[in-house]
Amino acid sequence: MIDLQTYRAAFGQPTATPFGVKALILLQMAGVEHRTVYQDDPRKAPKGKLPLIVDDGETVADSTFIRHHLERKYGVDLDAGLSAEARAIPLAFQRLAEESLYWSIVAARWVDQANWPTLRDRIFQPIPKLVRPLIAGHIRKSLLRDMRGHGAGRHTLAEQYQIGVDNLRAISDWLGDKPYMHGPEPTAVDASIGAFVASVVGEPFDTPIRKAARAAPNLAAYADRISQKYYTSYEY
Repeated sequence: MIDLQTYRAAFGQPTATPFGVKALILLQMAGVEHRTVYQDDPRKAPKGKLPLIVDDGETVADSTFIRHHLERKYGVDLDAGLSAEARAIPLAFQRLAEESLYWSIVAARWVDQANWPTLRDRIFQPIPKLVRPLIAGHIRKSLLRDMRGHGAGRHTLAEQYQIGVDNLRAISDWLGDKPYMHGPEPTAVDASIGAFVASVVGEPFDTPIRKAARAAPNLAAYADRISQKYYTSYEY
């Protein structure tokens, strides 16, 4: 059995990180037996982040490489039926979500001062309350430094939100009235886009990106469709 190691459930999602939700959906799509093992400290992970899977003693870190592992080892094609040209489009949308929309979500949770205390007390709840602000503050400082190094952290909060709104609009425009990103059946890109859209729709923070996602009927319906199909059976 595969162990999926990821953060604890939070904000209506089975794990606090959309990358963990993506990995969970990929495992469901691949139809392989697995269980979720919640972790609070990613520092022991090979890349210092979660999720990762442990499959028969082999550790695979990062949701993208988890997908490659599942397809290679278990002989599944999560983009079955798509032409080479069609496969290029979901990769572009995956990058849009994971390399751009992601930072808008980080801004909403970690940068926005109105939301930070809620995030801190939810994500770091297992840490004793007396030392929680110190440890959480240290991790926050490190993340914001990474964000600035990436470039996203050099924008104002309003600009970071605007980038997220633009990304969500592009996803909404492409999705249109289709059930999934490429039509009636889900493909691998829905693991990524579904996880990120559901994360924005379901989060408790009153932000421009949440408003934009909820204001687009097809995005809200898509998020619900993904959750109903892939993780309502999980206890969280």
